[in-house]
Amino acid sequence: MILHSPSRHQVAHVVGRYHLGTRLRQTPCSSIALPQPAIHSVSTYLQPLSSSIDSREPSPPPKKRRRHHTSASDSEPEIITGHVLSNGKFKCSDPGCSDLKFGRQADFRRHYTNVHEAMKVEYFCTWKGCDRSKRPFKKGKGRSFGLRKDKMEEHVRTVHERVDKRKGHATSTDEEDDEDDDDDIEEADQQRKKTQRHL
Repeated sequence: MILHSPSRHQVAHVVGRYHLGTRLRQTPCSSIALPQPAIHSVSTYLQPLSSSIDSREPSPPPKKRRRHHTSASDSEPEIITGHVLSNGKFKCSDPGCSDLKFGRQADFRRHYTNVHEAMKVEYFCTWKGCDRSKRPFKKGKGRSFGLRKDKMEEHVRTVHERVDKRKGHATSTDEEDDEDDDDDIEEADQQRKKTQRHL
């Protein structure tokens, strides 16, 4: 007596989109849904290779496994960087790379990082030595404003040029502040002396 167990499973080909930094977001062609990006749930469905397998044991129902993930930041938009083809290869979404296909996720990730991410515009503070400049006084690279040129300009105005956001005009410079501080100290001393005389 020969028993066949339904240990082999049929996995349908899938075509989907790839998000760099996450797993695959798939649109199933048949019975399998592969992992999706971090903000979606992950489901995997397995189906026996053949429903007509000669067996004395009943086939178990399809297995379902589900995990939920949350993204690091819900405010960042999803950027589709490539697609997973039905043959399992990775294809870059950039029109200039239409001929490129990668057999491994690591190869595609390296391509994206070296070719496309390197061309991404980042804005840094224009003041020499600022922690948000490309070369701060402390070692290493400064913290950029990403793609937000408006935030970089606001930083320069409010931190370095000391423009009050609400009033829209420049406040006093550091030298004027030092002079004002000296005047305030002298005035406080004179006020203290007057108070002591009256006691």
